[in-house]
Amino acid sequence: AKQIRSEKRITTAVHQQRTLPISQIQSLIRAGADPEHIARQYELSEVIVRRFATSIEAEKKYAIEQFLRVRAPKESKVRTLSELIDRTLAAARVRPESVQWKATRRGLEPWRISATFISAGHRIHAEWSWNMHDNTVVCINNAARKLIGEADTTPAVGIGDQDAALNEALPNAANLPGDSAR
Repeated sequence: AKQIRSEKRITTAVHQQRTLPISQIQSLIRAGADPEHIARQYELSEVIVRRFATSIEAEKKYAIEQFLRVRAPKESKVRTLSELIDRTLAAARVRPESVQWKATRRGLEPWRISATFISAGHRIHAEWSWNMHDNTVVCINNAARKLIGEADTTPAVGIGDQDAALNEALPNAANLPGDSAR
């Protein structure tokens, strides 16, 4: 009787837990969902979700590393986006270690790479779209354009406080120092 009762408890406990395909868990994490949130939302064990999240977190780090190795525009006179961004950050007196990098991807879309940091008392969020197959980089916002020295050719919708803060926090491309910025 004890054995039957214990087996019943085990089977009911196992069947109470919902299942979600591993690929779906990984897609949600790749898209930016938090493992704890996925576990709560789908009533899964947090340990299982974290187990499949580690490989995706490594993939995100690799995407950021590869993005930073993309060739910089010729007119910048540096080799990679990493060097160009570091140069802009140095001119703004922002330590590269204080920048928080994040990568997300939905399905087969290009990666969305973002950098968040504080400069001149303002929180700056720069975002790019990076296609890993042909190494094309598209700036999604004005902060991203300023970080890689692109001229802002599109008129901003909300001209005002946000653009003024961005201009105060990041120097113009023309004011960037040369190799001796650090």
